[in-house]
Amino acid sequence: MTKVPAFERPLSDRQREVLDTAPLAELTDAKAWLLARGQAVTPPAVATAVLDARQRALSAPAKAAKAKRDKAERQAFKAELRQDTDRLGRCAAEVVAVALERDGQAPTWGELGHAMHWSWWQRHLAIPKLAKQGWLATGTAPRSIRPGPKSGKT
Repeated sequence: MTKVPAFERPLSDRQREVLDTAPLAELTDAKAWLLARGQAVTPPAVATAVLDARQRALSAPAKAAKAKRDKAERQAFKAELRQDTDRLGRCAAEVVAVALERDGQAPTWGELGHAMHWSWWQRHLAIPKLAKQGWLATGTAPRSIRPGPKSGKT
């Protein structure tokens, strides 16, 4: 079976509709977008570029809303970390102490974060801060987290 070149492929109904109804400015933008990326300017490519641009425009508000929620979540966690450092430090040190006693080895950052119900970015923000505050002691070796001097479990 031989592959049909893009310029010889038939247009789908959706592509044909786009080429028939899209404003000239939208078609021109799609052609410029294709040329800027070194792609062939064929009717199917132009129609697909227009459809993709429309989809990006539709998803932009959802992405902006998600970014706003993520920023609010980060700010809330940072505020909690500032206000409840002692509580979080005690809990994290206790998790580490229990793991050391039960398993004979310290948890990884991921395991500690999972036990504390932290996301990836939360644990990478919290663990160094708790270590700096003295609640945890960290090292460069894997599983080197230990309860810090402030925890009273050293």
